[in-house]
Amino acid sequence: MYRLTAKHIEDRLSTFVFDEISEIIKFMKLFCGVIPEGGESIYIYYKVSKFLSLRDNKSDDFIPLRELAAELYMISLGEMSRCR
Repeated sequence: MYRLTAKHIEDRLSTFVFDEISEIIKFMKLFCGVIPEGGESIYIYYKVSKFLSLRDNKSDDFIPLRELAAELYMISLGEMSRCR
């Protein structure tokens, strides 16, 4: 199964200077281990998606964050299927 480390996610998020992104990074530092598991992955995906729905103006600047959201979505699907 494909996994992203918390450090890798944080590095990709940290290029975006928004309060919402800072909150996601704080959550990860407080609650996530080396690799975000289960609900952590789903929560991070939800928060990144929510941010994009509010702030994404479809410019190229947000491409890296859209790509991260797509990766997190795939991981979240795997996490949800494991819960069934």
